[in-house]
Amino acid sequence: MEQRDPPRGERIFTGPMSDVGACPRCGGPVTKPPDEAAGYICAWHGEVPPLQPFRHPDAELLESSARDSREPFWVLWPPPAGWVVTGVGRVGERAEAVRATVVALGGPNPLGGAGELLIVAEEPGIGLGARYAGLLGPDPGVRFGIGAPDGRVLTDGHPTPLWYVETAPDRAAYAGEAAGRWLWLIFHPGTAGTLLVENLELADARVLGPEVRQLSFGALTPRVTEQLDEPRRPDLF
Repeated sequence: MEQRDPPRGERIFTGPMSDVGACPRCGGPVTKPPDEAAGYICAWHGEVPPLQPFRHPDAELLESSARDSREPFWVLWPPPAGWVVTGVGRVGERAEAVRATVVALGGPNPLGGAGELLIVAEEPGIGLGARYAGLLGPDPGVRFGIGAPDGRVLTDGHPTPLWYVETAPDRAAYAGEAAGRWLWLIFHPGTAGTLLVENLELADARVLGPEVRQLSFGALTPRVTEQLDEPRRPDLF
């Protein structure tokens, strides 16, 4: 995959998503020009596929979203005790044009308190995972894959190495490749990343089908609609 080296450092997130969708790279609002052939436009990043507005998560939403998607919807399977799905989203105007997906989960942090996890699958250059990780660039960067992996998960039974991505201190981000797409795991707080030592297994909801009804669901997390506080035009990075 093509690599880009995004700036590192702490990023502050603010603001809800627009009702018409959002830019996957910064979470800002998008507009649809009158020309039907034109895509959605972000003031900072130009033409982008829209991150669709989020709804209250439930089994029907996850199952229907995954059914016709060309991108995987990764879920913890089986989920660790106490963990529930708190968000289901996609980038793309139609199910057959999905470019990225996110599944959010919440549950007990192994080191105490509450934890959250965002699992993103995306094509290179979409930037959803990087945004949730707190990075300005769209991909993990040129340092991805250097040295031994920092963790592993099973994706549909296949060992998948993950590398730590340096980011803001309030989270821990890991990136890898699965099914020919970027795979991101972003933990809040960073200590929740200790879940990786528990041999996490991910399954594609497209494969699970009606079995996703065995998952538990909770309230929609605001993590999925947070915006980058300081977006940048592409030519600035």
